[in-house]
Amino acid sequence: MILYFFITILVGIIGAFIAKKLKIPAGAMVGSMILVGIFNVLTGVAYVENSTRFFVQVIAGAFIGIDMDKEN
Repeated sequence: MILYFFITILVGIIGAFIAKKLKIPAGAMVGSMILVGIFNVLTGVAYVENSTRFFVQVIAGAFIGIDMDKEN
């Protein structure tokens, strides 16, 4: 499973890099989600441990929360 985890992370990094180069809005997040999704559909081996998923969701929520202010 650890090999699948690192492959999944590598595919996500590649997707983020491609989307950033194409100047897609929120490219790092969108590109990695799309490429990992395609990778998982084609191979079925994408894997992220549940504890890692929770940590990433907390960090993503914090980044979104940082952009909030009284005007929003």
